[in-house]
This record gives sequence, structure tokens and C-alpha cells, in this order.
Amino acid sequence: MGIGGIGRVSDQMRMSLTLNSIRANQLQSGLVQQQLATGDRLLTASNDPDAANQAMSLQRRLGLSAQVLENLKTATVVFNQTDEALGNAGDLLTQATVLASDSIDATASERESNAQMIQSIIDALVGIANLRVGDTYVFAGTACLSPAFGADANGVRYLGNDSARAADLGGVGRTPVGLVGSEVFGLAGRGVTGWRDLTPAMTAESRLGSLAGAAGAGIRLDAITVSDGTDTWRVDLTGCDRVGDVIDAIGAATGGAVAASIGPDGRCLHLAGAPGANLTVGEAGSGWAAHDLGLFAPTGQGDSFTGQSVRPRITATTALADLAGGAGADLASGIVITNGGAAATLTFDADATVGDLLNRINAAGLGVEARINADGTGLDVLNQVAGAQLRIGENGGTTAEDLGIRSLHGGTALADLNDGTGVHCTQDRTDLRITARDGTSFEVDLSGAVTLDDVVAAINGAATAAGVAVAAAIRMSGNGLELTDATGGAGTLSAISINNATAAADLGIAQAVSAATLTGEDVNPVSAGGVFTHLAQLRDAMLSGDTAEITRIAQEVEQDGEDLLRIRGRMGGLVQDVQARATRADDLNTDYLSMLSDLKDTDFAEAVTRFQALQLALQANLMTSSSMLNLSLLDFLR
Repeated sequence: MGIGGIGRVSDQMRMSLTLNSIRANQLQSGLVQQQLATGDRLLTASNDPDAANQAMSLQRRLGLSAQVLENLKTATVVFNQTDEALGNAGDLLTQATVLASDSIDATASERESNAQMIQSIIDALVGIANLRVGDTYVFAGTACLSPAFGADANGVRYLGNDSARAADLGGVGRTPVGLVGSEVFGLAGRGVTGWRDLTPAMTAESRLGSLAGAAGAGIRLDAITVSDGTDTWRVDLTGCDRVGDVIDAIGAATGGAVAASIGPDGRCLHLAGAPGANLTVGEAGSGWAAHDLGLFAPTGQGDSFTGQSVRPRITATTALADLAGGAGADLASGIVITNGGAAATLTFDADATVGDLLNRINAAGLGVEARINADGTGLDVLNQVAGAQLRIGENGGTTAEDLGIRSLHGGTALADLNDGTGVHCTQDRTDLRITARDGTSFEVDLSGAVTLDDVVAAINGAATAAGVAVAAAIRMSGNGLELTDATGGAGTLSAISINNATAAADLGIAQAVSAATLTGEDVNPVSAGGVFTHLAQLRDAMLSGDTAEITRIAQEVEQDGEDLLRIRGRMGGLVQDVQARATRADDLNTDYLSMLSDLKDTDFAEAVTRFQALQLALQANLMTSSSMLNLSLLDFLR
């Protein structure tokens, strides 16, 4: 039987094993010493990978939580100061209503003094509206690095925007932390809302993106099928950009068998095939292009048909000549815009675009904003200056009416005149008397009148019936009614209210002139509305001694105060919500810190015990190693 090999441990191996054991012990001892010195158990991720991963996740959450807490502290300061500012504003409005009440039976000098105090209230409110917390203006929206309101001799103007500042306050999404000044102080940008449909005529150059589409969803390009009853063609429209591209694509795909064109009204597409054709149009797949282009026709339409309106919209690049279905506008005469003390007469080039027109109006320094309406069918001109009255009239032509932005026109409702107070007539009795220069006169019953055109018709009808050569019309320049006397008399032409009506004054024609033409006043100015507008109107009414207007505007100011009170109540709710969120965020932050401490912090009792054990092990290791490394052959021969 063979003898097995005899194991042998060399001196080198014995020394290597000993050194490795000592080094491992020293490494563990050093790690424990660092944990004791720093108090941090996770000196490196490799110490405990799972715990390290959890700790990093908690640290990220703590960072976010700290930011939320900081945001909440800032929001609390903003909300508290905003609440205080709104309270001060409400007190000023209460003071204004008291001054209004005192002015009813006051003397002229007392009303003048009260008017000066109202101006002081306006100035103080501007200061409140420009509340600044840190570097931000609270009521300026997201344009918060500049003052929210500016004041000059013409009135008060909102300089911010309509987007509220928002921050992460620990909820779902971002929470508003500032108010929009135009909402708080009621400067909502009222103005002349375009009353004429200016939907443009579509041309071959019209961008498909400017079309609302037959379904109102725009033009969703895809392939369509076109058939003449014999052949069917697939027309790929995905690369089209303009209406002309669609027309060309249909013609090219059908080899000219079906021709596309723009319909006679400029709002539809028209398809025409050869005589005897029976045209149908469908979707090539699951797209909507045929529907959006107003051409979807699954049943035969004969050899030609006109699709549905694709609803062209006004854009900045729309030519003025294409407006109103191609009818355009009288651009040469121009318009006259007056806003408070600012006024300008503006004319426009024949080849101008809508963008050119808007820029011209907006750059005139009138405190107005001209823009395309939301539907893309008309133009609006907004008054941005509180205390200023906006008027848009003609300059001898029809430009303002053609553009639908004349502030006083034949279709203006009588109920809207005089800042919404209307025209006061008597029931079943005549309302005004017009006396011609030759001494003849006639009376007018306006009980059935609804619009300014109705008033003109009623006056002219009554004049004709009475045989008096006086004609009423809407002024060709500026705004207002105009009475023209053709009697040839040398007396005065006058209009007065009768039977307890106030129609003549309400219509702006309560005058007596020696000329043959009585030029009425514009009784439909458009104010921006809101607190500053009402205070300015109250001041002016005090200066003019119009007690009826003082009473009316005082009610508006009182309503403004109630509106501010509601906003302040909403602000109080926000303060409570922020405080509750801050408490929750602080509690959550404490929980995160506790969890992180459990993961990272050194357990000193356990670490000291382990360090002592490692030191004892190291001492034993050194003693054992010393004995083993000193062995020789003589030690085995004893």
C-alpha cells in the first residue's frame, strides 16, 4: 500500500497567514474607530449597501422636504402681508364710501375737498397694490420683479400679467403663492369687443394651421381617398402646409380627373370631376383629414360639390384685404382712438396684415391692447388704464365699423350706454322734443327702441310725420348722434327731454346750437372697470357736482369693498392651509431624520464593545503569531 503525501506548511505561508489575520483585525479596528470618531456608521456604501441605498433615498427626501418647508415659510410671510394689505385697502374703500355719502348734500368747496381726498386714496391704493415682499411684487403675477401698477396723469395701469406665481408647497402640483393684481383690484381689461365677424377668405397661401377645421379640431393631415365613381385614388396629404398644397395634391393624385379649388365664399373647398362623375371622398385609414377639410362624402355627390366650412381663423399674417370673407375694410380713412387724455388718428396701408394693424394700435401709446379674439373671428381693443375712458370712432370713413371695433355704432344696445345705466324713457309717452331752426318741432317716442339704429329711425320717422326737415344719423367722424337741420331757419336747433324722461341727455343730444348741425356726445365710453376706475369716476363726479353719479359710483365702490373682503377671506383660508401643510411637512421631516439616524448613526455601546473585542483578538493574534514564528526543529525534539 502506498504512503500518502505528507502536508507541509512553509514558513512563508505561515507568515502570510499571520499577517493577513493581523491586517484584517487592524482594518476592522480602524473602521470601528472611525465610526466612533464621526458618529457615522455608513462611512462607505460598501459597509452596508442596503442601508446606504435607503439612506441616500431619505437624504433626497429630506432635501425636498427642506425646500418645501422654506417655500411654506415664504408663502406664510407673503400671505400674511397680503392679508394685511387687503385689509388696509378695504379700509380705504370704506373711507371713500363715507366721503361719497358726505358729498351728496355738501357745498361745491366741500366736494372739491372730498375729491382731493379720493385722489389721496387712489395714491395710497397704488402703494398697497405695489406690495413688495423681498424682491417680488406680490400682485404682479409672474412678472413679479417690477411694480404691479403704475400711475400717471391719465390713470392707473396694470403692469403685471395674469399668471399667478406658484411654488411647491407639498401638495399635488404647484400652489399659487401670489395674487394677480388685475383680479384683486378689478382691472380686468374691459374694452371694445369686436362685434363684426371678420372671418377671412381662404386663399391658396393660407396655412393649414390657421384653419379651425370643419370639426373645430384643426386640420389633422393624413391620406384620403377620392373617387369619381369609376376610379379611386389615394391622396397623401401628410406633407401639405398650405391650402394650395392640398389643391395641388388632389389634382396630381387624380391625374387631373378631379380638380380642387376654393369655394366661392372663401371658407370651403370645392371638388369638380368630369361630366357624369359621381364623386365621393373618404378616409384612407383611421385619419380625420377628409372630415377636417369638410370633404368627407361617403355617398355620391354628382360631378361636383362644395364641402363644409373649414373655418378660417384670423392670424397675425392675415391680410387686411382678406378679412370678412374678402370684403376687407376702408383702410384709408382710418380710426380715431381716445383713451383719457391720450388720442391718436391711425390709418393703415392697403397691403397691411392684421399683425401690422395690431402693432400700430398697440405702439400708439394709448394704454390699449389690440388683439385677435379667442375664436379667431374678430378683433378686440382692451382698455388697460383705470380711470380713462376709451372711445374708438371714425375718421370720416367706415374703418372702425368695417373692423368691428367702433365703440358706438348703430347696433349698440341702449342699455349699454352711459356705463351701463342706459337711456331712461317714459312708458307710453314721448321722451324728447326736437325743435328746428325755423321754430317747428316734433316729439319722439323711444319706448320701442333697443339699439341706436332704432333711435335714429324713431327720430327720422317722427320728423317725417311732423313734416320737419330734421334728420338724425350717427356721426361720420368720432362717435355720437348728429342732427341736421335743413329747414333754412335762423333760430336754434335743440333737443330736450320731456315727460320726466332723460333721453336727450342720455343720448348725448341735450343741446341747443345756432348751427344747422347738432353734434351729439359720445355716450358709450368704455372704462377698464375695477377699484381704480370707480374711485376716479367718484372723484370726477364730486368735481362736477353730479350727485346722481356720486350715488351710483358709491354703490360700485361699496361692491369693490365686498369683493376685496371675499378675496381676503380666501386668503385667510390659504394661510390656514399653509400652516397645516407646514406642520405636516415638519412632522415628516422629523420622521425622515429619525429613520436616517437609525440607518446611519453609530451605536456607541455596540461599537465600543466590538472595538474591545477586536483589540483583545489582535493582542491574542500577536501573541500566538510571536510564538508560532519563533518555532524551530529543536522545539519538536524536546
